[in-house]
Amino acid sequence: MSEIRDTKRILLDAAAAEFALSGLDGARMQAIVKRAGVNERMIYHHFGSKQGLYEAVLVDQQTSVMAHMPAGDVTGDPREAFGVAMTQVMRGLIERPYFLSLMLHEALGGWRNMPAVTLSEVPKSLTGLFKRAQKEGAFRSDVRFESVYLAALGAMTAGYLLSGRFEIMRDNEKRRDRLVEEVLELVLRGAAP
Repeated sequence: MSEIRDTKRILLDAAAAEFALSGLDGARMQAIVKRAGVNERMIYHHFGSKQGLYEAVLVDQQTSVMAHMPAGDVTGDPREAFGVAMTQVMRGLIERPYFLSLMLHEALGGWRNMPAVTLSEVPKSLTGLFKRAQKEGAFRSDVRFESVYLAALGAMTAGYLLSGRFEIMRDNEKRRDRLVEEVLELVLRGAAP
């Protein structure tokens, strides 16, 4: 039983790397099984098809990211705590290097395969911090959570992805992290009264 589970995990990891590199259409089954070191039959056994494997990779990656979202109540300054929580979300994305590439492939392909998410899947700790920050006057009352969340996530992701474009930040984690912090601060400042 554990051998079957291990093979499935190995295939998910190998396929995530190949799909992140080439997308669904560009990834080759032979490259996936070569990377995984398993027989191609195992893809069909576990996932039914290349499409099934791709969809399983997307769910696996999304589940992994969601599992590392901040949870629980946070005390202290709600604006600061919201910034820390958003930074934790970004760190969760960065620690899963294939996730962002897969999302870019999906976005370019019109989101045909990615399971849709709703705001109800965003941790209550984030929405609670945002509401508390509004109540305490740290964020404007006319600003919606969705706007700040998507702007912060988008700006931080862009900051992370594009920072390598600049030579001074390439391979410099501290400078990249500082840029992402500054981008987040600009977004949060925009929500302030």
